[in-house]
Amino acid sequence: MKKFLLFAVVALSLSACTFNDGPDEYLVSETYYVTLASGDWRAQNEGDDFYIYASAYLPAISADVIDHGTVLAYYLTGYDNLLPYVRLYESGYFEVISYDLEEEYITFKIEGNDVELPAMPVGALMDFKVVVLRTIYN
Repeated sequence: MKKFLLFAVVALSLSACTFNDGPDEYLVSETYYVTLASGDWRAQNEGDDFYIYASAYLPAISADVIDHGTVLAYYLTGYDNLLPYVRLYESGYFEVISYDLEEEYITFKIEGNDVELPAMPVGALMDFKVVVLRTIYN
């Protein structure tokens, strides 16, 4: 009787198990580097919006990535500074560097803490790293 009971418990336990032969989805990471020159920046100064911006074409930013994936952007200064990033100056003035997404484009923005436009980055190159994370389903 004990052997039958043990067999029944083991058989019921194994019948409740399911075996998966692998994941149904994979996370894929793609890294891109964007360098923006001073001529790439434009001013936005309508209404209460005072900022400068520059857009970069990245076809990896698809509608599916925007809806179901993740895009991380970094401002490169010798370190990977995750955006939004705050640049603080000794005068107390600061700028916030952030980004917006739309299909196939990433737009970097610089906003100051006062009501005037931030200074255009004259002659300076600004480097960014963009990491696109998307899911691939089997």
